[in-house]
Amino acid sequence: MRYDLTADSRRGKDHPCVCLPHFLVNFSSVVIDYLHKRCSQNNETVVACIYFQYKDKLSPAAILCSLLKQLVQEQLSLSNELHDLYCKHEKRQTKLGVKEASNLLTLETTQISKFFVVLDALDECLEDENARGILLAELKKLPNLQLMITGRPHVAKALSRFGDLRTLRVVATGKDILRYIQNQIETYEFLSDWVQMDSSFKDRISNAVLSKADGM
Repeated sequence: MRYDLTADSRRGKDHPCVCLPHFLVNFSSVVIDYLHKRCSQNNETVVACIYFQYKDKLSPAAILCSLLKQLVQEQLSLSNELHDLYCKHEKRQTKLGVKEASNLLTLETTQISKFFVVLDALDECLEDENARGILLAELKKLPNLQLMITGRPHVAKALSRFGDLRTLRVVATGKDILRYIQNQIETYEFLSDWVQMDSSFKDRISNAVLSKADGM
């Protein structure tokens, strides 16, 4: 199955968000590499990504600031608004809030033709104080946004504000899982040692994981 994420088509404009609700491997890394290669020679296009991990406890303001940083790093010059706000917070030793970061991100996004954003494992984003909802509400305001989100199925509820979504369900087959297990055994010495000591150990691991995986 082939999906051109960079195509400037009516289809792409109508459906800016692609949700991948069920995944095993780091599919987003493949997409990000693809986008970087396709957009490397285009100064009007910027690619940014956020990899969520629950232990990181990123706030909506921190996420928006990270996206803003990735965007401006690709630009040749900084806007006066960005420079002034930086000086203001540098002097006070304070950080940008959600609204300030969102407004700056909106302003900077208008200077480019497309802003590709990949949010990997959005389900790992904190639910405290409706963090996902706040983040998605601010992202929806951005012009020229092309958004891709990965996460487990239950995260789809938070995406309802985007309307009709292009959804691709990625499910691992038994062969995929067995290949992953074999790779882990070869990567970690202690697992290899156990397999050498007990030839049935590998089969027990494989059967146990397959019975619980459910496509993950």
